[in-house]
Amino acid sequence: MSIRTVFAAVAAKFKTKPTTMSNTANQTKIGMTYRKLPYTAKLAVINSRLRQGDVVKVAARTGFSPNYTSEVIGGLYTNTKIVNKAFDMTRGRIKNSQLV
Repeated sequence: MSIRTVFAAVAAKFKTKPTTMSNTANQTKIGMTYRKLPYTAKLAVINSRLRQGDVVKVAARTGFSPNYTSEVIGGLYTNTKIVNKAFDMTRGRIKNSQLV
């Protein structure tokens, strides 16, 4: 057995399959996929975990007025900056229905 065949056998043993990027919009790195949460699903999560004073905090962090922020969270307008900030703030909380 020559050194080339031994090396080829070892290389074949540790060789990984090459991963290719598919045509998904949510794929950032090769071989990594995730599903992006839709805008309306984020609103549902926010509204189920919203506490008193959260709208004012989100308004202060995003620079929008509390009235406009409240209407965006209520679903009257669309603004991804407000929804993402509110979602990040309420992400780790339990639902209000489980709190009672």
